[in-house]
Amino acid sequence: MTLSELHVALLQAGIPVQVCNGAAEAMVHDDHVGSWTSNLISSQVAKIFWLCFVCDSLALVAVESELLKTGRTLPTENGQKDGDTVTSFLSMLVRNEKQAAGVLTLEVSAAARQMVAVFRDGDTITFTVPGTKAASKSQDTLTIGGMFISRAAMAYSSRVWLPFNQQAIEHVG
Repeated sequence: MTLSELHVALLQAGIPVQVCNGAAEAMVHDDHVGSWTSNLISSQVAKIFWLCFVCDSLALVAVESELLKTGRTLPTENGQKDGDTVTSFLSMLVRNEKQAAGVLTLEVSAAARQMVAVFRDGDTITFTVPGTKAASKSQDTLTIGGMFISRAAMAYSSRVWLPFNQQAIEHVG
């Protein structure tokens, strides 16, 4: 799957045009990916997901893209200093269709730079910036349906993204 194909899929799923365009441009400009037509590896897919999920403005896309270069201030599992980062978790989901199928929703708060993964079995994993407390569910939350994550994993393994005719990402706020 290429950046161009993933860009279209994110737009179809409900990411705002300005944020999605900015995130894709930042991926190329900041050397997270070679070009719009490069085949993406899972860590690159995870980076554009994070940019599109956590950012609600072009200014935030630019800042978050710079932070992705170092990875030091990324949210980690339960805010632990040495925990898995949010992008390593998203990368794992993209590579593993079975794990992706277990996701019910991903709830992302731009204000808190936090993501909560809710699984079909009722378990949750919260990713927060180390040194901060998990915020309660915010009014301004982006909810990504598990179907989108499953389709992303299938597209990654088959290298083909099929059109998605329903909005799978909802902005509440």
